Parts: sequence; C-alpha cells; structure tokens
Amino acid sequence: MPMFPETAEEWDWSMAMVTTPVRVGVVEGDVAGRDLLTRLLRSLEGVEMVGAVATLREAREMVAAHRPHLLLVDGRIAAPRGLELEGPLETRPAVVVLASNGEGWGGALADEALGVLRKPIAPRQLAQAVEQVRARLDAVGTAPSREGAARRRERWRGITVRNEGRLRVIDLDRIDWIEAAGNYVLIHADGGEHPARVSLQKLEESLDPDRFVRVHRSAMVNVDRIAEIDAQSTGDFHIRLASGAEIQLSRRYKSRLRRFFFGL
Repeated sequence: MPMFPETAEEWDWSMAMVTTPVRVGVVEGDVAGRDLLTRLLRSLEGVEMVGAVATLREAREMVAAHRPHLLLVDGRIAAPRGLELEGPLETRPAVVVLASNGEGWGGALADEALGVLRKPIAPRQLAQAVEQVRARLDAVGTAPSREGAARRRERWRGITVRNEGRLRVIDLDRIDWIEAAGNYVLIHADGGEHPARVSLQKLEESLDPDRFVRVHRSAMVNVDRIAEIDAQSTGDFHIRLASGAEIQLSRRYKSRLRRFFFGL
C-alpha cells in the first residue's frame, strides 16, 4: 500500500473533460458532392466523420450504428416524407438540409431540420452548422436531467489526480478497478496504484455505469477488464481481471453485473 499524504490538500482529483468530437454523417446522392463534404468536414477541428451515404436506407443504418450528432441531408433525397428515423427524439441527430437555389422542399423534412445550407456549400457556413450543434450538445451536457447526466458521463475521458501542483490524467480506458481506502480511493491502472482524495460513492456517481460497476462496498471495476467470475461456496463470487487482480463480488452487488453477463 502506498503512503497517503499527511494533509488532505496534497492530493486532489477531478474528472478530465475532453470535448467530444461532433459526429457527422452525410446523405448526398451526388458522388462529387459527397466527396467535397467529406473533405470539408475532415478539415474541421473536433469533427468525426461517421459516414457518407447516398440513400435513406443507408442513412437510417448509419444513424443506428454510429449515432451521429449531425446529419447533413440532400433535400432531394429526404423530401417530402423526411428521414423517418426511429428511436426517442432526444437520441436523434440534428438535421441540416443541403439544398440548391430554387429547390423546393418541405413537409416532414422541414419539421426535422435544424437549418439549411445552400449549395455550393461554403466552408465557413459548414463550420457554423457544426458549431451550432456543438453548442447544443454542451447545453444538454450541463442540463440537470437524466439525459444531461448521461451525456456528461460520455464526455469524461479520465481522472485527473493532483499532487503538489502537478496533474496526472489517468485515462478511463486504462483503469482496471478502483478501491476504497477511507476518505481516499486507490485507482489501479497500468500496473500501479494512484491515490486520490475522493470517495468511491462520488466516483460511482460520476463515472459511466455502463463501464464502471460497484461490485463490493469497497470496490468498483471496469467491466471491460473482467476475464473470469468464479462462484464461491459462500454464495459470493470472485472476479478475476485481465491484469490478474482478484476482487470479491458480494451478493449485494451481484445484480449490477448480471445485465452484462448472461447466466450470472
């Protein structure tokens, strides 16, 4: 066990927030138009291209698979019935229509659209559309709602541990498990132990519950790191991680893991 600091001020923690790229999909029937939009989008900072397709069927498949935040849609393809996307409204992408001068469109597509970009698409206007969607994501991410909390968790990329004025970011993907130690926790990552002055309960509330799960009153694990779960005669279980570490899974918390592992 590492020595903990003498004063609480020596170690501190925060969640490292990295701006999530705006995921953008393109639905454009013209090959040259798709290629141009792809080049323009890839030149923008903070944009992740998830696909460029030519039909509504492909668009729906792309939305289901990649959950883009923004969909740029050729008005000729989607009018007049709209995109007819499935799922809750809050999970659907913002839609910006790509329209030529003098081109008419409306109906359901007009109801879905956040705005219109006139062809030929100007890079500055495209960047403004992306930033408008980014601002909407930020607003949702700070809202005190269940959806807002989920979006905030999606944006956490690491835990920042502060030691005597220095910061170290521990990437969430590299964390094996987190252990309670009084008013502190030990973050087990990359074969080491990193103490941070925060409660396990606070981390449980802050981290994505689809990645980090409480398995014991004093332990939380990264479910992606679980290699084996062994049943004990007491009714408890032992979790073995890919790193070789073993953590007790108490009966009280077993139900939290059941949704991840069939037959548990």
